[in-house]
Amino acid sequence: MERTLAIALMFGAALQPMVAAAAPPGLDAFIQHSVQQKMTTNHIARGGSVLVTVKDGVVTLEGRVAVMADKRRATVVAKQTTGVKAVLNRLSIEPMPH
Repeated sequence: MERTLAIALMFGAALQPMVAAAAPPGLDAFIQHSVQQKMTTNHIARGGSVLVTVKDGVVTLEGRVAVMADKRRATVVAKQTTGVKAVLNRLSIEPMPH
């Protein structure tokens, strides 16, 4: 009996990180909205366009920004958002015509 319990506890502990990896329902939508709001508030997409997608707390940024500073700031802003586990910044830098 003790041996079975020990194996069950070890097996359960091994599965715990996998179960914790999935985001609660609605959290990804909340994160997406929060990041989009922060991009607007921080004027990150000045003349460009930033698409924000979220899957299991991982934020992906795609689109274009005018300068490298905006690309860097987009990563920082997204990482500072509650619930974000990681940020994949796939933004391209395309200077806007004057």
